[in-house]
Amino acid sequence: APLASPTFTGTASAKDELNNTYNIGWRDCPQNSQVASYQLVLADRGKQVLMSGTSLTLTIPANGTVAFPIGTTIMVVNTDATSLSIAITTDTLTLANSTTTGTRTLARNGLATLTKVGATNWLASGTGIT
Repeated sequence: APLASPTFTGTASAKDELNNTYNIGWRDCPQNSQVASYQLVLADRGKQVLMSGTSLTLTIPANGTVAFPIGTTIMVVNTDATSLSIAITTDTLTLANSTTTGTRTLARNGLATLTKVGATNWLASGTGIT
């Protein structure tokens, strides 16, 4: 005889280390829109930071200031009229697939992903980032 198909009820969810509850499955990337230079905060984890203005800088704070957990990923979208500077304070930001470190430049309409890979180390990748 064939096995009966399982029946699931309720909503499958999980909690992160900040006790936020998320449904399991596809997760969107909520937008945090900024029109002035901006320094990332812990609440930006898993979000899209949309930078829209002219000659702006997005800053990744030092681990000692904001201790993002390793694995934190933040999407950056630049709709500035000019390129966007992605700066880092005392930690290290490395352009993916290179050994180039320091402030990165994200072109107009560029899209970058910032991922924390160590206590004080971040990787930046994407389209339009140098």
